[in-house]
Amino acid sequence: MRHLGILGTIDDPAFIVNYSGQLVESNRAFSNILDHATPLQPISQAWPEISELLESTRISINSGSQPRIDVNATTSDHRKLVFDVRVFKIQDDSNADELLAFIARDVTAERLSATNMELKATIDSLTNTYNRGQLEVLVTQAIRSAQRRKTPGTFVFIDIDKFKEINDSLGHSEGDRILQETAELLRKNLRTSDVIGRLGGDEFGLILIDANKSAAAIKIQQIANELKRTVVPSGSATGIDVSIGLAEFPTDAHQVASVLAHADSAMYRAKLHPGRHIEP
Repeated sequence: MRHLGILGTIDDPAFIVNYSGQLVESNRAFSNILDHATPLQPISQAWPEISELLESTRISINSGSQPRIDVNATTSDHRKLVFDVRVFKIQDDSNADELLAFIARDVTAERLSATNMELKATIDSLTNTYNRGQLEVLVTQAIRSAQRRKTPGTFVFIDIDKFKEINDSLGHSEGDRILQETAELLRKNLRTSDVIGRLGGDEFGLILIDANKSAAAIKIQQIANELKRTVVPSGSATGIDVSIGLAEFPTDAHQVASVLAHADSAMYRAKLHPGRHIEP
């Protein structure tokens, strides 16, 4: 290991690549993970994911930076890992060739833990929909996108009628089931581009992308009918009723707080007209 030197003694995978993209040397830890790697083969064969970053890495190195990047890898036994990779430039005195040295640390468990924590911070654990905080972030993004693209979107405020009576008479476990089945029905009946969130209690919020209030009202009425038919409290002959308010953005409002307030007010007007379900 003429170039690796002390790098060859470390436990983390280490290797050297020339500016032509060929693998010059590697240590035992690298070979244990990617055992098909051989000297002077293209790094694109040994580690395809890292070869895609070589050009940007060279640019960073030549500008005086010391790159540090996360890179995915598929191991010789087909595991999917994530490595924190640091890159250094070294000089080959024998032929003045410039080489890049890489040290890769396995951070798969750390990144997975961080991802799970981020998800927990944005997801309502009961319904597996976005929580209120994340929903407000996504409404803000949707408003900006609608303004930029000059296409409307609609925020939908859904409240389950008489939900307190369900909790009080049938218990919180039955109330939880109703919320979970409502969330699942919403998922099944909306597009993948639409967004579902739980605002709290028995209230859900939807972001319908590229849909004005007229189009949204038709779709949401279909969903309200489906809820009435299929989400049925124990001992009841019929399913749940919902009250729904709509706010079109950016027409009705163009700030997240005002969009939610507009839809909330419309929902309460719907509660004054049982059977109508939806208020614009």
